[in-house]
Amino acid sequence: MIAYPCETGLVISGADVENTTIAPTGAVVNIAGPEVWPGLNTQGLTQARLDYAIGGLVPLHTHPRGSETSLVMKGTIYMGFISDDNILYASTLVCGDVMLFPKALRHFQLNVGNETAISFNSLTSQSPGLLFDATQILRPNISVAVIEKSFGIDAATVKLLRDSFPGHP
Repeated sequence: MIAYPCETGLVISGADVENTTIAPTGAVVNIAGPEVWPGLNTQGLTQARLDYAIGGLVPLHTHPRGSETSLVMKGTIYMGFISDDNILYASTLVCGDVMLFPKALRHFQLNVGNETAISFNSLTSQSPGLLFDATQILRPNISVAVIEKSFGIDAATVKLLRDSFPGHP
């Protein structure tokens, strides 16, 4: 997939299906913010196209500086967010359906269909931020004891999680 400026705006062209099969979670996110499309500078907006393999997942994450809408363009995607009072709001969406993820709340998207899926997402900030939960917990050198006690798991499970984490050194 290619995102590039043109005379009438930004073109996000082509599918990225071939890369979804080699991505660790089976999903590829292509973001068009001011770095790719300078016309978005000062507009308070970021656009993204997400391509999902069958079973592909955009793991739990947050955008601390922006809310997000996700429009399903192809396939069947189970998506949801966790409210600040720990209630899961989730639905299975099909082509034409839209879900809103409020600012800074954890959310996810999972292709539950039997074909590749595509969504087009808009974020209400030109710098929304992106914090993946697993990355923030498993990659830094956080004490095993802190993770054990935080999640009620043992050191062997922490090691197993860290060793199986995509991109683990």
